Amino acid sequence: MDVTDDIRNKFELKIQSGNELLTSLSSFQGVPGIMKLQKKIKQELLFLNKVIASENMKNEHLLSSNIHHFSSLVACILHSTNVVAVLETLSYVNENDIRCKLCVDIVAEKGHRWIKVIARNPKALSQASVGDAEYGQKSIIDHGIEYLTCARQNLHLFEPPQVCFNFTNGICVQLANELSGMGIDVIGSRINIFNARSDDSLGNNLVNEEDSVSNRLCYPDDNNSTTNLMKRFDCIKKINLDVTTLIAYVSSLTNGGENWSFKEPLLNQQAVWERERPVKPILAEILEGREYICCRTAYNEFLEIMRVLGGPSEKARADEFLKKVQIVEDTPFPGLKLCGKIKQRSSLIFGTGHHHKVVTVTANKGFLRAAKLQGVNIAAFVHESRALTEIKQESSSLVQAQS
Repeated sequence: MDVTDDIRNKFELKIQSGNELLTSLSSFQGVPGIMKLQKKIKQELLFLNKVIASENMKNEHLLSSNIHHFSSLVACILHSTNVVAVLETLSYVNENDIRCKLCVDIVAEKGHRWIKVIARNPKALSQASVGDAEYGQKSIIDHGIEYLTCARQNLHLFEPPQVCFNFTNGICVQLANELSGMGIDVIGSRINIFNARSDDSLGNNLVNEEDSVSNRLCYPDDNNSTTNLMKRFDCIKKINLDVTTLIAYVSSLTNGGENWSFKEPLLNQQAVWERERPVKPILAEILEGREYICCRTAYNEFLEIMRVLGGPSEKARADEFLKKVQIVEDTPFPGLKLCGKIKQRSSLIFGTGHHHKVVTVTANKGFLRAAKLQGVNIAAFVHESRALTEIKQESSSLVQAQS
């Protein structure tokens, strides 16, 4: 094999690796950021294919390719639990009061864990950490400070996410200890790098430990069950109820009235969903053993909706349930601009939960998405919406039981 054939083979192997990464990501299509990652991989493949077509293949092209980094990133995604976002951009204010943006490689464990994947040479990382780097290049310690600062300003369920740095090529012992001392979970083989004479000798200096306690902590795949997630946080003693949750809890649809065929398409669709995925057991489990609060605006609006649209049984359930709910004063959500899905009513409801530092239970996905577009992540548990249907049953028919 001549030199040209050898380098062509290396290019083809790199392209094959990239295509395998795209295949591996196919099962994560619903995760935000996956399409962005796939696009980046495809751009790398397009570049490599263009170089092959030009017949001007050089090793420098392979060394500059990001396929190696993407391979490490995808491997970490595949081994992480409950990944909810990839390459998520978040904002924070640094020590100089400058607003900055941070791209988090992987948001796992349903938001409670941020993972940065580092595939760089461990010796280069160590040299950069002691100032031996190009001007303006950040050290891994600098990245650690950025992640921790951003985590403190982007709370998940009112707590900073756990920051994890995954070093796929290993990390020197001293640097790992420094990061751990900052509160970062460090994953990767520890290397006694300062005794190494060259990069090639690093493999002989592995410390026989891949010691990350949290790396061994796994949560079962619960198919995104809200209730199983609630069980993981026994510390949540109080929750805030949105109008949508109050309606879903007392609706005839969720209390044995799901077997009706309605004339209204929306109600009919919700009846089908309720037969397939009952909401009441989810809400009951969320509410169990906890106190509930409801802001004045949500309470008044719920009463008005019940007065106009509620049936006799629905009204009776509402009266009984509201006896257990503590009504608190409205508090608008700070910093949210009212527009589109960000209505004053929703700002007051979710703002009240934020003010009391409690999770809001809701079916209002639109508000949460709109708030996120403004850089605000809200602590909330989301369930499917259900409407009041008791009055509508009078003009509807029962669904024939399946034989």
